[in-house]
Amino acid sequence: MSNGFTVAVNGANLLSAVGIVEFHYDLNTHGVGNTRPVITTGTNGYLKIENHTYNANGDGSGMLSSRLNLVLNAAPTVIASAPQNLGLFADGTKGILGNGTFPKVFYTMDGLTGYSSGATISATYGSTEYSWTISYSGVITFTDSTTSAYTPTNVAASGGNDVVLIGASTSLVPEPGTLALLGGAGSLILARRRGKKA
Repeated sequence: MSNGFTVAVNGANLLSAVGIVEFHYDLNTHGVGNTRPVITTGTNGYLKIENHTYNANGDGSGMLSSRLNLVLNAAPTVIASAPQNLGLFADGTKGILGNGTFPKVFYTMDGLTGYSSGATISATYGSTEYSWTISYSGVITFTDSTTSAYTPTNVAASGGNDVVLIGASTSLVPEPGTLALLGGAGSLILARRRGKKA
């Protein structure tokens, strides 16, 4: 818990700064899997997502970028073909803040694409890719706020100002060897077709 959480803070002598927030999905000692949300509390509680230019040294060349990464250390629970809902930030009364004209959203790790509300975030564990849609107006209902404990069914996509991931889909990721075999088979078929035309 904290009164506020700011991503990508610039120092007085920095021309640019990148802030990366990385959440890990894992199983706890009781075998229950979840991410652990950051909770900002009190009347001044906020999440500040910075994505903007600023006048570093008066030349306007500074850039702040807030980025999000999701890492799977275990396989999420799949409910009706979609991964379980996940909580990221539970915000206080001030909600999501930020400066400048750039969207107050997280960006991909390369900083090129913003995760606007409804955008897809994917992560792979083993041979399965799990996908979620992100919401900045969700609700996380905690079973124990002191430990950030919650159940996936108590994470909603709307109704508040929490940042949540709503399960969307799962798909199999082909093994590298399988891709090579498929590529070889395609080349063989193409060679046969060319041979028939000759």
